[in-house]
Amino acid sequence: MLLEFLGVGYSTERMALYQKKPKQKDIQASHFGLALVDVLTLPPCERVQLEKFYSASHKLVHLTDDPDFNRNLAPDIDPGISLIARLVNQYVYRPNGMNLVVPDKFRVMLDKEQPGWDA
Repeated sequence: MLLEFLGVGYSTERMALYQKKPKQKDIQASHFGLALVDVLTLPPCERVQLEKFYSASHKLVHLTDDPDFNRNLAPDIDPGISLIARLVNQYVYRPNGMNLVVPDKFRVMLDKEQPGWDA
């Protein structure tokens, strides 16, 4: 939901990100005068990371009996969480003169996976 709020959608059919436009009653960051993430200008490594995150999250919330299903989704989920936290900080908090507040344990992960995330 945070990604959609920032204007990032994911197509499960194409397994790719797209620029999410709000539907009739959807609220996005732009409703508050904030910029949306431009999917086309995301670095390719970040697009891939978010696509892996979306795909793994989708698998996680939908029970499956697929024998090829890899239950260890952490390698795709954890980096995605860090990237999303950085995007939320960059597009929501920093424009308002604030920083995202995170627990120390999570800060260690963010510092490792997204150096400079709070700059």
